[in-house]
Amino acid sequence: MKPSQSIVSRAPGRVCLFGEHQDYLSLPVIAAAIDRHIRMTATPISEQILQIKMPDVGQQREIPLDSPFDTLEKRDYFGSAIRVLRRRGFSLPHGYRIVVTGNIPINAGASSSSAMVVALLRLLHELAFPGKILDREELANLAFQTEVLEHNEPGGMMDQFTISLGNVVHINTENFTFSTLCESLNGLVLANSGIKKDTLKTLATLKAAVFESVEIISNLLPDFQLKTVTEHGLPKYLAMLPNHC
Repeated sequence: MKPSQSIVSRAPGRVCLFGEHQDYLSLPVIAAAIDRHIRMTATPISEQILQIKMPDVGQQREIPLDSPFDTLEKRDYFGSAIRVLRRRGFSLPHGYRIVVTGNIPINAGASSSSAMVVALLRLLHELAFPGKILDREELANLAFQTEVLEHNEPGGMMDQFTISLGNVVHINTENFTFSTLCESLNGLVLANSGIKKDTLKTLATLKAAVFESVEIISNLLPDFQLKTVTEHGLPKYLAMLPNHC
């Protein structure tokens, strides 16, 4: 890359059409990328730092290129992205100014965080390995490592896969195979209520309740499988559970 040349990376938000909170239960989901995006523009600088500017939220930070990131601050996805990529030989010869902008509503359930992670990984990979193609499924797996595994967060892989793959996709989360259903769905409008969503708290609460319920039923019915439950059979299983589940 020439000294003054900029590189741009962009990733969409997503909406779940079927199977909300099912991906971490190994159940199928249908989700779609939306036409709202996170955009990152990287420009070379002489300093040995990543100079991050986020004008939309009025934040900025500087990351020395030799930062070890032995520990991570909560939801520091820049740190976790660098940690994940370093396992693949990531390094940069000099610093960059990275400007992050976007029009995905924050804390609104449209996966702005996952979009940022995917855009960031794609950008850093291109800066470190210019011309080397990062497969979309590989990108999704790296994003899942960066956002969920490195931070021990409770989410599944639907967001990272949908955003990395694009289009409208059916994802089998048991073995993470997918099929593209169509490229777009015309006529759908995604409205932002303005009510903030505490994604991590919601995920943790629901995941704990479902896992507890499955454990209780499995102790009573050793052959129980969540994926075989039908609407007709639901009352029988609900009767086995305490009120707090």
